[in-house]
Amino acid sequence: MVKGAAFKEGMIRIVEIDGFVLDFVPEGNLLLTLNKDVPGFIGEIGTVIGNTGLNISNMELGRNKLKGKALSFIQIDGEISDDVLEKVKQVKALEKVYRINMSSN
Repeated sequence: MVKGAAFKEGMIRIVEIDGFVLDFVPEGNLLLTLNKDVPGFIGEIGTVIGNTGLNISNMELGRNKLKGKALSFIQIDGEISDDVLEKVKQVKALEKVYRINMSSN
């Protein structure tokens, strides 16, 4: 289940997905990740993305401590190629990753 909030100015935010509490503006090029909630995940995925020459413009992470899982939206400056996606899939704690393009083009 996805919960959102809409504001008078037309801004839409995602505030919860399947029990993971977030506060995120759905726009641009994104990676949606589900991973084990373990130390080092954020550093490792950030390093992998950075080593491809892409910049992370924003990251929002929601945790479910009971399940030991975390859900992240990672906004990327630039297109997320198949090559980048394959490199991200090698991150150890990662369980699922989805590439999403929410550009208005």
